Amino acid sequence: MPTKPKIKPEPGLNQEHGFTTRTGAFPDIQVNVARVISDPQYIEALKRLRKIIENRKLKSVDSTAPGDKYTECNWGMCSDLKELWPTPELHIWPYDFLNEGRVAPLSLGKHICPMDTRESGDAMGCFYSCRVFQRRHKTPTREEALQLTDAAIAKAEEKIH
Repeated sequence: MPTKPKIKPEPGLNQEHGFTTRTGAFPDIQVNVARVISDPQYIEALKRLRKIIENRKLKSVDSTAPGDKYTECNWGMCSDLKELWPTPELHIWPYDFLNEGRVAPLSLGKHICPMDTRESGDAMGCFYSCRVFQRRHKTPTREEALQLTDAAIAKAEEKIH
């Protein structure tokens, strides 16, 4: 089976895929000029997240391996599923997504994950306020997760209309 040719990373606008990059530490490292997802991108991501919650069991990982610390929850915005982040303009390194399948979503910025108990996001991240990772919070059932996601969608849509 032939492999598809890699797209050459170049700074500036990629008209075919709708993102703009700047050169990183090396010319082949092209970084998305956008740093955070937009309001419409956030709403669409929430809608995709809702479908994931409907169709998949909750899976969460809190790695404690030295030098390999990460968390991921497929029912949250920290998911690295391509289904949640399916297009290159949603990624920090869009060419790495296109060429290698690397999932590295843009920051949520002011947007908030439905699993986060806070009212707004901030630079400190959501781990300590996450309904899934923190024992002081009850992990939501599928139905509760869907309700939280529906509420987040409604709030975000109301805000931009």
